[in-house]
Amino acid sequence: ACKAGEIILTTGIHGLSKLGFMIQNKINFDKTASLNERLINKSVQKFCRPQVYPNFLKNLLKTRSNKKIKRIGCTDSSDGLFQAIQDLAKASKCKAILNYERIPKDKDWPNGDAWDKYYFFGGEDYELVFSLPKVWAHNLSKLDKNVYEIGYFTNGKPSIEFKDNNKNKLLKGIPFKHF
Repeated sequence: ACKAGEIILTTGIHGLSKLGFMIQNKINFDKTASLNERLINKSVQKFCRPQVYPNFLKNLLKTRSNKKIKRIGCTDSSDGLFQAIQDLAKASKCKAILNYERIPKDKDWPNGDAWDKYYFFGGEDYELVFSLPKVWAHNLSKLDKNVYEIGYFTNGKPSIEFKDNNKNKLLKGIPFKHF
């Protein structure tokens, strides 16, 4: 149900569950960055006890600018942010353009290619990824500080690109697999 011209949004921050899983299971990860205790605790909490946003549906309906719209394209990021956007693009036959600078990250999230891969391909974050018409998207993201505008859909072959072409190398990562 996503359409060209609609804004791609996500709830919350991705990658935290992946990091929490790696910490809990003592899996080696990129140790070039030092992780502070707050990020470690938040990641383990996100992995062990994912939370829902109880006001999301209320806020979504409250900000709907066109009451005739009855369907939106939406999925969760249990398979990772990249996979969620790719699934929406394929199902809706649209091309997704992401703005790397608008993608929310934890304030202590380290920089680097490995950390971007954890973020985009981590899985098990259980955030929502969806699209809305521009006015509705702007109204919702203003009202709900857990909702972020991260890109838009356009006409084209179902795929994902970054607005900044230098970031397209990230798209070669390996999607999350549950088993």
